[in-house]
Amino acid sequence: MQKVDFKPWFSEFLSSHNISKSESKKVIFISLEEYHSKKKNSEEFIVFEDQWIKNPEIIKSKISSFYGKNKTIFARKCFIKKLNKKTSAEFLNKNHIYGSSVSKHQLGLFFNDELIAVATFAAQRKFESGKSAEMLRFCNKKFITVIGGLSKLIKTYIKFYEPDNIMTYADLDWGKGDSYKKLGFIPKNKKKGIKFYCNKKTGERIPEKYFTDFENISEYAILTNSGSIKYILSL
Repeated sequence: MQKVDFKPWFSEFLSSHNISKSESKKVIFISLEEYHSKKKNSEEFIVFEDQWIKNPEIIKSKISSFYGKNKTIFARKCFIKKLNKKTSAEFLNKNHIYGSSVSKHQLGLFFNDELIAVATFAAQRKFESGKSAEMLRFCNKKFITVIGGLSKLIKTYIKFYEPDNIMTYADLDWGKGDSYKKLGFIPKNKKKGIKFYCNKKTGERIPEKYFTDFENISEYAILTNSGSIKYILSL
């Protein structure tokens, strides 16, 4: 796995945006060797070395958003279209930290005919309480923040497919789900963190339950993520 130095880019970013020294301390870079001792408080933004090496532009965009330095576009100036799976997957693989996933419905938000945000949803399931949908992925294009974009995409999905509730998960490594709360989602339960073995050469993260390469354990960094919170929007 090719090493990419985080510090030079971050120093230049701080300088170009006149970010104070105290604010700069809120972004913490953690090397593979430090994964076992990872600790986080609610004010910090953690940059993991394997994710920086594999997806540096996405991490840069997240840091830019963290400091409020992304380009902003208002959703009211945008329009929504249904996407095919290929277009959705290409966008997510370029802009979402976890890439694309298998989904049933894909919606795209466009500004001046440019795709700038995507939300994907699983096939609905029927329960006694009604039809339940799951939002699988949402992200903006790198270095763009769409004000009201998530709300507009969810409202359009509701209009098209008429679910009785929508659920999703907030990854606690990246936030607490405040954007979901603002839209009326209610936190239901928290899932514990997952233990991963991260290959130091390739950056591949292998969940503990699938890990078998114990003979070469020294070639892996061990990391437990922060878990997630399940959110539900009742309609």
